[in-house]
Amino acid sequence: MIDLAPRPGDTVTFPQRSIPLSSVRSILLIKLADALETENDSISTPTPPVLRMATLGTRSEIEQLLEPFNTAADGSSNGHGVLHGPGIIAQLPMVGDDEPISQLLVTLNDESAAWPVLERLCRVLGWKMMDPQSGRTFG
Repeated sequence: MIDLAPRPGDTVTFPQRSIPLSSVRSILLIKLADALETENDSISTPTPPVLRMATLGTRSEIEQLLEPFNTAADGSSNGHGVLHGPGIIAQLPMVGDDEPISQLLVTLNDESAAWPVLERLCRVLGWKMMDPQSGRTFG
């Protein structure tokens, strides 16, 4: 089997420019569900809390939610599910327009432009950013 996975130092080509792979960062946008306490929950539980995600919305709802943040499809016929914004490329899962989506993969191609937009987006929409490598949530 041939391994085609990119390695650090490889170059990823975007339509506008080439970016070294080591400088490309990806995060997930998620929405945390309210934790429901039950009779069995206690403060002294030795197991770590489980990350409970709520849906962000449907594909069409998410596209409408991201429009005020200057993030939208580029209008090409082959860009279905890819939204472009300031310093980011957001990839929607391949689902129907009315199916729920619980996470959004975002690639940062210009961090200085991306972070202010992502922070505002998370604050306004009540979403969180999650590092897919460590699982840490922030924002």
